[in-house]
Amino acid sequence: MWLRTESGVRRKGGALLIALALLALGAALLAGTSSAARAAARAESSREAQVLAAAEVRVALAEFLTGWGGVHDALAVGSEMADTVGPRRRGFGGALVQTRMRLLRLTSARFVLAADCQVGPDDAVQARRRAYLLLERALQIDSTAPILPPAPITRWGLAGLY
Repeated sequence: MWLRTESGVRRKGGALLIALALLALGAALLAGTSSAARAAARAESSREAQVLAAAEVRVALAEFLTGWGGVHDALAVGSEMADTVGPRRRGFGGALVQTRMRLLRLTSARFVLAADCQVGPDDAVQARRRAYLLLERALQIDSTAPILPPAPITRWGLAGLY
């Protein structure tokens, strides 16, 4: 590349100018790539927290129903019982997951079981998932049969209506 100086003499040059321009372009690309990588890592962490919360709320509901006992049957109609599961470490990053359970007795045969699951400590919650089950105890015809825990009631839209 030929450059013309102030005195009008033509001389070879410009490599330094091109090298500086390429360095500036490389720095801009590096900064853009770095910020995009940070955003992708943050999005992946958020998505993992959502998946953990959704899975953990189901696990907590299943564990609660599996551990059903006489304490739950002894609840008076209209009273409730609260319990906390965790905090436990879950997922690849070992995120803290805590689930608050609440059991409310509606009638002698019906209960509501609610779960509120959060991923992360109380001051920095990454994801939260809430779920509830409406439970009903089947009628016991035989008094010698073992007492089974109540089972979830099927949603009327999913039950056989026809």
